[in-house]
Amino acid sequence: MSYWFKFEIIRYHNQTTNKFLNEQEYDEMFSDASLEEQHNIENCFTEKCITLNVKGTGYYIPARTWGDPYDCYPADSDYDLESAKDENGYDWLDDLTDTERSEAMSELASKVYRGDHDYDNYDPGDKYAGFDYYGY
Repeated sequence: MSYWFKFEIIRYHNQTTNKFLNEQEYDEMFSDASLEEQHNIENCFTEKCITLNVKGTGYYIPARTWGDPYDCYPADSDYDLESAKDENGYDWLDDLTDTERSEAMSELASKVYRGDHDYDNYDPGDKYAGFDYYGY
């Protein structure tokens, strides 16, 4: 099952080189810089909030804990991020920090467990979209 959601990240954009830095990379530039260099760095970069359209896949099969003991089983689930594209179509998935990836995975897990499908962003290329997986 496919899931879509919006996710925001903060990046520092260098207008001169058109390069984006995450917060850790931006802070590292200040660690050894003099006051004048820090001022120049601050003037070169602007903070931008980038909204990503994240796509993930996953399934959740609830546990069966009643009935015949041979017909009982634990809960099963799996989910993974597939893409995180901005409005220009650039995929930021490989550029997410560990913290951002963890937050996006938590959001996806929440959607998978709730069964919160976003049919407004139906992907016609996903032949299984709209079908739940029940393990049989």
